[in-house]
Amino acid sequence: MNKSHYINLFANCIPVKGAKNVIVCDLQRGVYFEIDEVLHQILMEHSNKTIEEIIEVYGQQYEDEIINQLEQLLKEDLIHITGEPHLFPELDLTWESPSIITNMIIEYGDYFEEKEEEIVNDLIKLGVQYLELRFYSQVSYEKLCTILQKIRETKIAGVYLVLQNFPCNDIDKFFAVNQRIMHIMLANVADSEYKNYKNYDKISVVKNTIVNNENCGIICHSSFQVNLELFTESQKFNSCLNKKLSLLENGDIKNCPSMPEILGNIYKSGLAEILNLKNDVLHKYWDITKDQIEVCKDCEFRYICTDCRAFRESDSNIYSKPLKCSYDPYKGKWGDNLRNLDI
Repeated sequence: MNKSHYINLFANCIPVKGAKNVIVCDLQRGVYFEIDEVLHQILMEHSNKTIEEIIEVYGQQYEDEIINQLEQLLKEDLIHITGEPHLFPELDLTWESPSIITNMIIEYGDYFEEKEEEIVNDLIKLGVQYLELRFYSQVSYEKLCTILQKIRETKIAGVYLVLQNFPCNDIDKFFAVNQRIMHIMLANVADSEYKNYKNYDKISVVKNTIVNNENCGIICHSSFQVNLELFTESQKFNSCLNKKLSLLENGDIKNCPSMPEILGNIYKSGLAEILNLKNDVLHKYWDITKDQIEVCKDCEFRYICTDCRAFRESDSNIYSKPLKCSYDPYKGKWGDNLRNLDI
C-alpha cells in the first residue's frame, strides 16, 4: 500500500452515520457494510490527507490497525488508493422522476367494473411506474387475467399482487404471460399448500387472510432496500409516500390506504383531477424526509428503509417515529415490541 497516496471511496459506496453505528451503502451491489466510527472519521474527515498523514494524526502506534482496516475495505471493494483523488467526483444524489405519480395502490372493489377504463387511462396520464393490486376477497382467474391484460397496455414497469388464493394451477405459465409481475403476496394459504409455492422467489405466503390495509407499515431488516433509487429519493422526499396515490376498496382516494385523510372518491372525481385539487395535502407528507423524523434521523438505516406516516408512535405528531419499527439506533439493537401490536 502506497502511503503517499489517498484513500478514495468508490462513488457508489456512501457512509451513513447513526447515533451508535455506521454503515457504508454500496448502491451498485445492493448491500451495506458496518464500519466503526474511527474508520468513518478517517474516510470522511481526512479524505484530503495521504495515508501517511492520517497515520500521523492518530499516532504511529495505530499504524498497523489503520492499515489492516484499510486493507479490509480494499478487499470488500469499498475503496481504492489513488494519487489523484480529484479525478473521482462524488455521486450526484439528485432524485428526479418524469412521472406525476410513480407508485399506485389499488384495492379492488365494486367500483372497478364501472370505472376500469377511466382508471387505466389515468394510470397512463399520471405516468405510474409501479402498481400494487390488492384483492381482499377471492378473484377468478378470468377476471385477474382481464385486469392484467389492461395493465400490459400501459407503460407500468412492475406489478405487485395481494391475493387471497392463487387462481391458477400453472404458475410458470402465469408468470410467463405476465412478465411485469414483480411479487405476489398470497394470503390464507393452508399448511398443505406451502410446498406449491416454496420454489418461487416472487411469491411469499402468509397463513392469515388479509382483509384490509391495517397489515402494512411493518419496518424490519428484511424490508431494507439498498439501491440508488431509494437512497437518492430519501434525501429530499418521503421514502413511502412521495408521488404515491391509493384507490381504496370503497372508492376513496388517499395518499396511502392507511392514512386518515381522504382526498376524494372515484365516483365523483378522477385520479388526475384529485391531484390538482389536493396538491397541498399530498405535499404535506411527500416532503417529510427521514432526517426530519424523530429517532429515524439518528438511524444509520434511514436512507435504505421505507417510512410509515400512517402508523406512528404519536398520532398528533406527523414527525413521530413509525409505530411498527422496533429498532433502537441509540443502542444499535432490534426489539420485540411488535408482539404487542395488532398487526
